[in-house]
Amino acid sequence: MNRKWTVPALAAVLATTAFAEFEKAPTATNVPVLMRGSCGEQIASAADWETIRRPEVVKILLTQEYGLRPVERPDDLAFVETAPVEECLGGKALRKRVKAVYSGPGGRSEFNFSVWIPKSARPVPAFVHTSPRPAETAADPDGPRPAYWLPVEDIVSRGFAAVAYCNQEVAIDWRDASDVPTSGVFKVFGPQDFTKRQPTEWGILSAWAWGMSRILDWIETEPLLDAKRVAAVGLSRNGKAALVAGAFDERFAMTVSCCSGCSGAKLNHIELWESEHIKDIMVAEKWFCPNYKAYVGKDRSNKMPFDQHFLLALVAPRLLYVSSATEDAWAGPRGEFAALELASPVWNLYGLPGLVAHGFPKADTPLIGGYAGYHLRSGFHDLTRYDWRCYMDFAERHGWTLPPRAARAPELETGKWQAAIDAASAAGGGKVTVGPGVHKVGQIELKNNVELHLEEGAVLEGSSDIADYRVVCLPYSEGTWSGVVAAFGATNIAVTGKGVIDGQGAKWPIMPERWFNSEGRRPRGMVFADCRGVRLEGFTLRDAACWGIVFKCCDGVAAANVKVDSHANDNNDGFDIEARNVVIENCDVDSGDDAFCIKSNHPHFTVENVTVRGCIARTHCNAYKIGTATHGTIRKVRFENCRAEAPRRDYRNRTPDGKQGSWRNFRPGFPGYPAGVGISAIAVENVDGGIVEDIVADGVELSGFQVPIFVRSGLRQSRECGTPPSGKRIFRRIAIANVKGSAASSVASSVSGVDGCRVRDVVLRNVDIVCRGAGKAASEQAVAMPVPDVSGKYPEATMFKPSILPAYGLYIDRADAVTLDNVKFSLAAGAEDVRPPVVQTKN
Repeated sequence: MNRKWTVPALAAVLATTAFAEFEKAPTATNVPVLMRGSCGEQIASAADWETIRRPEVVKILLTQEYGLRPVERPDDLAFVETAPVEECLGGKALRKRVKAVYSGPGGRSEFNFSVWIPKSARPVPAFVHTSPRPAETAADPDGPRPAYWLPVEDIVSRGFAAVAYCNQEVAIDWRDASDVPTSGVFKVFGPQDFTKRQPTEWGILSAWAWGMSRILDWIETEPLLDAKRVAAVGLSRNGKAALVAGAFDERFAMTVSCCSGCSGAKLNHIELWESEHIKDIMVAEKWFCPNYKAYVGKDRSNKMPFDQHFLLALVAPRLLYVSSATEDAWAGPRGEFAALELASPVWNLYGLPGLVAHGFPKADTPLIGGYAGYHLRSGFHDLTRYDWRCYMDFAERHGWTLPPRAARAPELETGKWQAAIDAASAAGGGKVTVGPGVHKVGQIELKNNVELHLEEGAVLEGSSDIADYRVVCLPYSEGTWSGVVAAFGATNIAVTGKGVIDGQGAKWPIMPERWFNSEGRRPRGMVFADCRGVRLEGFTLRDAACWGIVFKCCDGVAAANVKVDSHANDNNDGFDIEARNVVIENCDVDSGDDAFCIKSNHPHFTVENVTVRGCIARTHCNAYKIGTATHGTIRKVRFENCRAEAPRRDYRNRTPDGKQGSWRNFRPGFPGYPAGVGISAIAVENVDGGIVEDIVADGVELSGFQVPIFVRSGLRQSRECGTPPSGKRIFRRIAIANVKGSAASSVASSVSGVDGCRVRDVVLRNVDIVCRGAGKAASEQAVAMPVPDVSGKYPEATMFKPSILPAYGLYIDRADAVTLDNVKFSLAAGAEDVRPPVVQTKN
């Protein structure tokens, strides 16, 4: 970027009262329409975008801003390793030095790049970083710029390769325009006189992007690198070049722009007085094609028919990340964010979330839920290690890195069983039978009209290497998806028999740092997404590496006599249900996390007509639960004639080095209460702004839970699952009847809402709970102290600590039309408590 102010001068500006305008939401005026073709066609599908609008946008930007390239890959392009491959970074990585050599009408030229590759048994993804810094010293902490511009050791330790590319060897930036063609790509392919370029001839930004594409040509030949997962990265003017590379070369799977500002990521049609505009940047007109000069002074009027959201949109449906800095007013962070918002609908055409944001974010709050990410970093115009950490988090969120491959023997049987399933489906359907014995597999995917039958004594033992699973990123979901048994978009499928699916969960890492809930690095036991007609019967799922059995946007699910016994990791759910027309009956779940959990992440899929009956739930967490994810609509859910009990076993604790530890309960709950108990037997929650209504729990026997009943609304809306806030906040018609049991803590059951999302129309009928009591002193203190505001916290019954609420049985707050019919809360024999059994506030 063309820097107008020095750092001290900029700091002085930031301190002025006038800079307070930066905190106000800017207005965009006369912004060119992206989602309409030049002939007025409304762009309503991915096909419309690809055949109508995308070609138009490409032509506009190449002819009006960045310039047409005279050549892509030259016929005589060659790559030469200029030094032997060497170990570096304490033996953790290999370093290669490569020279790209090419020739054309103007002669011969070359440029160098350096590559650091983590040692791995598989190809790894790579970040290609463009900068003016010589590739040889890119990772030198004592070099001309700090090593954080390209923190190679950080990148390699996360499982990525780092590529340092000095773009000045392709096109020199600091000379006069007349001197630019004396070396590099312009010498070879022209133009020979930069002062006399044709209106659409390319400029320096396009040339730098051309160099990044040539590096990608080399990556496609390098067996240690994964050419399908390569990111283009740059800061400032180099961030503009990275955007050009990613927009026009669709082989780049991810594009990263840091503080790229005007003619990069920033929207020009926006009222930001302190940011750079086209008239300012044209002191470096050699960066662009000559036509761009015509738009000086038109960037904030209706005379400019395009803007930078056009450029960002060209990256879709691939990954895009834009970052800004709080004290980089010249780059215009608000304008960058606005452009990303305007480009985001293009991802939606592909059924993918683009930017997932609830307004302009606070500093240092990365938005990585969708396929377009963003963060606003505290600090000045720079590329820092924090920025890199966010970029890598975003890539990991989308399944880019994998743990080292584990040696395994004997060979997996995945191919054998997958071939049998594929053949049965191709023949119109049938049964694939797995006989007795241990069968080691990676991910097996069911196809249309196939039943996978596990005979008694058969064990499908899941691999402990994520490379043996097909990791899928689904829209509006929590994490990425894989499973020992999986199905995506299948119809009429089944898993039956008396055999076992063993996820080998104890061999997987526990919640790795920096991973979005660690779920992309650990497969579910079973996952069914976008399926119609799923039947499960008779088998046992043991020790999943992550959640147990998951239904995501499915229609027509029947599960009977299935056992889940899963305590290998701390988010071992039993059944996770985001589906409609579901019947789960006579199933037995013993799990580390929620046993039966109804969720809603997808804004356009209604979760409804779900019945869970005759089941047993044993868990450290919640037995029968609505939520936590409640972004869309959940309605007509029934839990009938079920039991909720303490878990029969705890999960195996492991130390950070992976060694086995002692058995323990990972959810101790409230201090002083026994281990080996659950949190809530019945939990009904709506905290993400969606609709939850017509929920029934009828006939639940419970013991071994700290809080028997927990009904809670809230204002969380922070899960980065790709779902925008609906703002409907409807929470009503909840009936809990014929419930009997005892509480294992002194915290009362509760029905509580928040301002803006009250609970309405709640009926408790024939409820008989024996309560533990808090003792005289503690209960007197509970009566005297106010109930804390926990509206923004993650909803669990434990959220009320250290307060134990002013009632020992049931606390009702911000709830309308609550009916108590034959409800009894009593103290256990010998228990003391001065609190009344039921308290309802006047809120």
